[in-house]
Formats: sequence, structure tokens, C-alpha cells
Amino acid sequence: MTRSARILIVSIVMLGCCQGWADSTAQTDTTDQAEIKMELLCRPTEGKAEAAQKINVLKIFDGRLYIGHGCRATNTGPTDILAYDLKTGEITVEGTVDDEAIETFRVIDGMLVIPGVDATEDWSAGNCYTLEDGTWLKHRTIPNSVHVWDIIGYHGRWYVGTHAGFDMELCSEKEMQGMPSQGFIFSSGDKGRSWRFEYCPPMDVNTISFTRSLAVLNDKLYAFPDAATFGNTKEFAATAKKGFSPLNDPFSSMDTVVFDGHLWQAKNLIDEPGLRRIWAFPLGDKLGLEVNFEGRVDMYIFDGETAKKTDLTCREILAVTVKPDKAYMLVRQPGQTYLVETSDLVNRTEYLLPESLGKPRSLEVNEGVAYIGTPTGEIWTFKLPRY
Repeated sequence: MTRSARILIVSIVMLGCCQGWADSTAQTDTTDQAEIKMELLCRPTEGKAEAAQKINVLKIFDGRLYIGHGCRATNTGPTDILAYDLKTGEITVEGTVDDEAIETFRVIDGMLVIPGVDATEDWSAGNCYTLEDGTWLKHRTIPNSVHVWDIIGYHGRWYVGTHAGFDMELCSEKEMQGMPSQGFIFSSGDKGRSWRFEYCPPMDVNTISFTRSLAVLNDKLYAFPDAATFGNTKEFAATAKKGFSPLNDPFSSMDTVVFDGHLWQAKNLIDEPGLRRIWAFPLGDKLGLEVNFEGRVDMYIFDGETAKKTDLTCREILAVTVKPDKAYMLVRQPGQTYLVETSDLVNRTEYLLPESLGKPRSLEVNEGVAYIGTPTGEIWTFKLPRY
């Protein structure tokens, strides 16, 4: 596969505010409308099944743009590990994961790692994949973890947030309609070769939980669990076919779990009712918090003591990529998508993206160039005007 040559001239507006964003404390850059050349870099998933073409995540590592694609909802795996060479424009298949999609790349201890988001195999173990000396290695070692959502390094160990089942006979199979499954956290001291149990959120017969996001701040590890219900056990089978029903405030005042290297303790970061889930990302010496409610997302900044709500409220955060001095986000408002550049979530530069991109799924930024992945398998690039 090679680079596709196509140029699209689009109007991108750098805005000071948009619906629901600005208050008197926000500082944003405003400039006149500018014409920017947006180039179609490639269609790396062309020829794959339609659902598998989605570009879920982009990550630049060692001179290559790594491309995660696939769909865990419709089970399109196994999934190729695609890499675009930034110098030659060549796309290579570096390996294949036995998971329905690739949704996350992480760099831990200088190593590129993929958490296995939905194993194609049975529930007896979940996967992670490590790039070592130019070769991708599979570790099918994470206990009973059908979904491995996130992975991070902390105090010399690796930690994963999962959705894991277990074989303990808590009630009859007829009552439960399957094994209980919860957002277990496991850790590894040997780079994924083996794992031990660390933490599990509260559980009951009608609830399943997930630990989707992990972050480190001020020498502490933070985990952010969420939960869903099937209504009741009698409705389990019918409801499961339609998808889970997310719970508001599933753990009451325990929306966050904090680990200091010795004890796991609950912490209430967000007091506002109706919380569904939190995604966290590093932002300088703080954490940015994407706080999801039904129908909206509020952005908070957390300094290790207090989570402060910013003026940035939107319909959805589509993607986040973090650099040493700032973060870049794809922010969705009704009918509009913005690329937001910020160092603190308050001072922001906002670029209105063309609707011809559809609803982008992924973002990477490197040396002033933005890479945007779409659900139809395209990767577009453009130069940030003020870089």
C-alpha cells in the first residue's frame, strides 16, 4: 500500500468560542478565516470489511504512524497492526492481534504496547502486545479479561484496567445468564508475562463494571471505573442483545480509585449528579478529566487535590492526543467538529473542521502537523496555522 495523493482546500475557522463553551475566565485565540490545505494521506484499511475500516487510534512512534482500526461491536478481528512510514509513505503490516479491533496504543518504559480491547478467543485470558526489538509479541496472560481497556506504568509495574469475568459459582447459571464480570485491575512486574490481582470495583448480581481509564499524577495511580445494568436478571438475555444500559452515579461517592503504592482508596472527584464515566489524560502537572453525563461532556482540570470544572462543555470528545506541553482534542458539538489545542483546558485555540470529514474517530499531532482518522478509513493531514 502506498500514499494516496489528493488535496482538499477547506476553510478552517479559528474561533474564540462556540455554543456553550465560553465564560469570562476563558482565554481563546481568534483570527480571521484562513484557507488551509488538507491532504488525504492514505486509505490504509481500503479493501477490508466496511466495519473494519474505522481508524480508531493514531500514534507516532519511532518514525512511524501506527494505525489502529477495526470494530469490537461487530467483531471484525483478528486485526492487522498497520504502520505508515513518515519518510517513505509506505504502509506495512507489522503483525496481527487476536482482538476484534485496536483502539489504544501506549508507550511504557520506551516500549510501544497495545492492550487487547476484545479478544477473539474465549474469556479465559485477555491479551496485550509489546513491540520488542522490531517484533510484536503477544501475551495472552491477563486473567479472564475479555476486554483490556487501558494499560499504564507505575512504580516499576504495569497496570491494566479491564472487564473481566471469573469462574466463582456465586449463583446458578440460569439466574446469572453467564459469569459475573467486573472492572478488575491487574498488575505485572515482568512486562506482561504474568499478572496479579490488584483491585475490583463494588459489584452485585445486576451490575457489570469496567475500568476504562488509568492515569498517574503526583506519584499516585488513579483509576476511573463505570458500570452498566441489565435491568434485572430475568431480562438479562433480552437486554444484553440490545446493549447494556449505563448507570448514573454507579458508585455514588466512589467515582475514582487512588493507589499510593500500598493502598487502594476511593475518592469523590466530581460532586455533580448524573455522572456516567470519567476519562483522564495528563496535562502538564495536572490531569485533564473528560466527565461524561447523559447527552453531554464537561471538562475538568485536576491538580491532585481538587477537580475544577472548566467552561469547555460539548456533546462528545472524539479523540485526545497528549504532548509534553499541551493536549489536542477532537470536540464534537451538534453538527460541528473542532480541533482544540490547549495547555490547561482554559486557554485554547479552536479550529473548526469541515463536515466533509464526517465524524472523525482519531487524532495525532507531530511537529505542527495534525493527522485525523475517519470512520471510512481515511487519514487526512493539515499544518496547524500557528505552529
